[in-house]
Amino acid sequence: MKLSYITLTAAALALLAMPMSAQSLSREQAIEQIKEHNLRLKALAEQHKSEATALSVAGRFSSQPEVEFEHLWGPDSNRKWNVGVAQSFDWPGVYRRRAKEAKARIGAFEYLYQAEAREVALEAALTIDNAIYVHKQIELNERLIAGVTKIKDKVSEAYKHGQVTLLDVKKLDFELYTMTAKRADLNQQMDVLKEQLAALNGGNDLDVDLTGYMPRPLLSLEQYLSLAVENNPSVKAAMQNAEAARLASRTASAERLPGFSLGYRHAYEEHTHFNGLAVGISIPVFTNKAAANAADIQARSLGFEASEAAAAAKSKVKAAYADATRRAGTLREMSKVVLDNTYPDLLLMAYNGGQINVITYLQELSYFESAQTELLAAEYAYVTNLTTLHSIAAE
Repeated sequence: MKLSYITLTAAALALLAMPMSAQSLSREQAIEQIKEHNLRLKALAEQHKSEATALSVAGRFSSQPEVEFEHLWGPDSNRKWNVGVAQSFDWPGVYRRRAKEAKARIGAFEYLYQAEAREVALEAALTIDNAIYVHKQIELNERLIAGVTKIKDKVSEAYKHGQVTLLDVKKLDFELYTMTAKRADLNQQMDVLKEQLAALNGGNDLDVDLTGYMPRPLLSLEQYLSLAVENNPSVKAAMQNAEAARLASRTASAERLPGFSLGYRHAYEEHTHFNGLAVGISIPVFTNKAAANAADIQARSLGFEASEAAAAAKSKVKAAYADATRRAGTLREMSKVVLDNTYPDLLLMAYNGGQINVITYLQELSYFESAQTELLAAEYAYVTNLTTLHSIAAE
């Protein structure tokens, strides 16, 4: 169905008339923005670009052209001079092998950048999880302060009429002081976390939705172990470096073959000009043998590093998975016994109905706060394990 110009104009005016409100970024949007603005990643990208540019000329001439000039004087004002230019060449197969080696090293740079980007994303994700955890504690704290404040107002009024003792008033005052001090501490923790996110975001403030954790299922251990090797850029970078070293060994072996030089010469002697060619050959059989052996040793060493990187990724997965499964069991058991968020309201109703006094109210509220705090801590620990597992085994 086609809309008329008038209809579209009216819709646009209606949108302009609506109040505009800043919307917080989702977790994934925030992480993508951090990867885009992160100064560490920008510096690494420029470094890799520089190294890739230097490697891209590896398949060209191994040396620059050489220009020679000679001027000699002799008896009877006789003189001679000559000038020439020459270019050295490696054995033809060396350039092809050197180009393959350069391509492998450039590929390793790309994997290293992906690995660093994943580390930055994990750091950001864990910081956001921490901020959500602190936000949940602030919500709990504010809910408790609101309930105590309501009773404090009623007790203060009752004290004026001699219906309660000063002890009740002082206990509520101390409880409010303790809760307010805790809220100040939580707010300070939140400020620190926001500064950490801003630093990760290139110094720019980041408004992230902190209302809840990102829902994510717990996969099987076998799935995580498989993905930890297949999709891990650190492992791929180590394997690519090992391949580059293997190719470097082959390049060094090829460089033991003879090289050539080809040049043009122009000479002047006894009033006569001469033109010609100069051809040379180099015999690097002995000088490059050590380089070839060293490259071969490095290739084997980097092969071990690739295996170690894969083993380290698997070990990290196993540790995080074991803790995650343990935390999941703890959460299931705690959810059966920890009272829900309606308990403070029930306590307030019981106090208003005269069923409990101030002392009992504060004791029950302290128990509720302690249980809720433990539940939030267990939930946070479980979520951080899931975040770590997802980062290691991310697609």
